[in-house]
Amino acid sequence: MFFGLLAGYCLYYAPYGINETDGGFLTGLAWQVLNGKTLYHDIVYVRPPLPVWLRALELNCLPETWAILGERWMFYAKLALYSWLGAAALTTGTQRWILAVFGFVVSVHCYPPMAWHTVDGILFAVLSAWLLLKSSRIAVFAAGLALLGSLLSKQSFYPLLPVFLVLAALKPERPLINAGVLLSGFLVGAGAFTLFLWSQGTLATFLEMTAGASSGNQALEHGLLDFFRITPELAIPGLALLIPAFYWNHQKRNQNIALMLWSLWLLALPLSYAAITWWRQDHTVPFAQSRAMFGLAVGCLVLMQGKVSGQLFFSWLLENLRQHRAEW
Repeated sequence: MFFGLLAGYCLYYAPYGINETDGGFLTGLAWQVLNGKTLYHDIVYVRPPLPVWLRALELNCLPETWAILGERWMFYAKLALYSWLGAAALTTGTQRWILAVFGFVVSVHCYPPMAWHTVDGILFAVLSAWLLLKSSRIAVFAAGLALLGSLLSKQSFYPLLPVFLVLAALKPERPLINAGVLLSGFLVGAGAFTLFLWSQGTLATFLEMTAGASSGNQALEHGLLDFFRITPELAIPGLALLIPAFYWNHQKRNQNIALMLWSLWLLALPLSYAAITWWRQDHTVPFAQSRAMFGLAVGCLVLMQGKVSGQLFFSWLLENLRQHRAEW
């Protein structure tokens, strides 16, 4: 179903429709890069460069006649990938695919199908979270590189660095080492990026242009506070469904009812989006639904990591108490 849904969007939606927003701005910048211009020297750009470079790579790999259609296909592919990675980070089996379908349907209508720096930032952030859950140190190091990719997509992703360091420190085995490995991957990538800009003579202009378009207040506003701005019409019923569902699941009681409440919440996301779109009779971006899913995902990740860390801590404490009692 998940891959059929992706194919349906690529075949049915991609060839049709008109983009009423600032579509094509990354394509225009990437085309200038492919024709020999340099970001932050010949091109004024107030965002980090990774989305422009990725779009230039797409244009370089795709046939010229596929420039627009290929851009839309890449958009759907990126959203499908981060929807699956996010679902895979939270659950396994059939539930993973169900969650990925809901995540894709909600996310795909947030933007017109085109290259977006926000989509790239989300993709690398979700990839980093997915890698961070792996037990391998190499995966945690790669998570640091992916996190850098998110921050190099848009300034609003800058606050993710301390958030992911906390998530790494919540990993059950050697938490400080995990945080150090994540930070090492981030710093290695950041060092290579800095050396590249320095070699081009654009490091100072990059810092000037990107810092001039952002501030600490904007970082707090769009990097953190925006995720909590969920309309009361969705937040209040959502909490009424999820709180008892999580409580009963934790207590191992009424699990069938808990599953039903969880399913109702998932079903309410696309239905609420459809209802508000029909009521407004206009293009509506499902910000509230997307933020609700993001908040729930982050909460589940923290609870999962914290629960495992707490279990290991108390196991270690009890083992030490037994050893000391034996010595006494």
